[in-house]
Amino acid sequence: MSILNSRLRNGSVRQVIAIGVIVVLISLSIPGPVAAAALKSTRESVNETTSEVSSWVASVLETLKKGATPDRERKGIPTSGCDNPSGTRSASGGDSGKSCC
Repeated sequence: MSILNSRLRNGSVRQVIAIGVIVVLISLSIPGPVAAAALKSTRESVNETTSEVSSWVASVLETLKKGATPDRERKGIPTSGCDNPSGTRSASGGDSGKSCC
């Protein structure tokens, strides 16, 4: 391992430790009731956001499981307007011998 990589890694570890110590010191300086209120409101908003995200993910997974959107209607091959779906001449021969399709 090169010296440069070890120095960068050591510097990163030191920065993470420094940020952690700063966070701990700031949290210790906040009065208890203020911290409790902040944590309560944060927990409530996290729970609300989590439930919204989980319901969205559930709806997406349900839609993917169905294979299409719920309001989408499948349309088959369009018909040609022919009354006789088999495309053969009618028995009466009223079509002058031509098929209708």
